[in-house]
Amino acid sequence: MKAFLTVWLGQLISKFGSQLAGFALSIWVFESTGSTSAFALVSLAAVLPGFLVAPVAGLVADRFAHRWVMFWSDVVGLLCALGAMGLFLMQQADLWTLVVLVVLNSAADTFRTPAWMAATTLMVPKENIGRASGMVQASQALTQLVAPLAAGLLMSVLSMQGVLLIDFASFFIALATLLFVRFAKHVPQKGPAGATWQSELLEGWTYIRSRAG
Repeated sequence: MKAFLTVWLGQLISKFGSQLAGFALSIWVFESTGSTSAFALVSLAAVLPGFLVAPVAGLVADRFAHRWVMFWSDVVGLLCALGAMGLFLMQQADLWTLVVLVVLNSAADTFRTPAWMAATTLMVPKENIGRASGMVQASQALTQLVAPLAAGLLMSVLSMQGVLLIDFASFFIALATLLFVRFAKHVPQKGPAGATWQSELLEGWTYIRSRAG
């Protein structure tokens, strides 16, 4: 449980930083353009990639070490935060560039989620799996609730660069926990002989279609 709690805290901080920066960017876009459509576009860019990438993310989490799926997801998020910070420092930030960075960050975060949930079941004793899974779910809900409130407050006292700096620092904390905590050994799952990722995606879709509820 000690290893799990350490990683859980790092992931909570990282997720909070991402949600914080994402909502702050939406506020900045609205203030800069006065357009509710632009505001909605940034919000959509933060959500839609997760819906589209999730099926592939599940396959990746099955086949690769959970630690490294999470690690590289956080690295991409860190680079996106760094890129956005650079744009603001050079006063080159615009709507479409920011949308691209939000899309990339959202897609990377989608790979992290199934890997983290799968790693949880391997890291903790069986009698604590329910509690650990609840903590993972609660942390995701907490960041979605608190981060927009915090972003609104911080935007009134900090610049956009300051908020992005918080996001940038949060990724370093998450990466440190992933590097220094020992993960349980993960044996990658392999599909049937001759199966491709496309056929496995189709199999998953067929399973859902046959169970409409």
